[in-house]
Amino acid sequence: MITKQDIIKFARTVAKREAGKVPSRTINPTREWVRGLAVAGLLFVGGMVYAGFSFSSQLHITDTQPNVEVTVPQYDQAALARTLEVYRARKESFEKVHGKSISGQYVEPATIESGTPPKAPSTGPLEAI
Repeated sequence: MITKQDIIKFARTVAKREAGKVPSRTINPTREWVRGLAVAGLLFVGGMVYAGFSFSSQLHITDTQPNVEVTVPQYDQAALARTLEVYRARKESFEKVHGKSISGQYVEPATIESGTPPKAPSTGPLEAI
């Protein structure tokens, strides 16, 4: 319950504030700025330390890999011929259904003997099938 002494105490506090006296327990701009700058400084120094450690740990990382073996795939001539026959049949069925002629270049099996893959021919509308 609020007593008469509490009301008088509250009135004196209000009267002091109106007279221009600010209690030291409330906001003090200098103290608040010092605290804010101290926290910002600590965050900045912590970030610099972290950046330095991460830079020094990754300084000597290289992207070269030691002795990587490269194997050239061998092409089976018979499998290539079967695949080309399948796609020729697809081309013919597409031309029958749509009534359009497809001008696609096909690599003949006799031209691939060196073991290197040929350039991919342009298939045009066959990619949609």
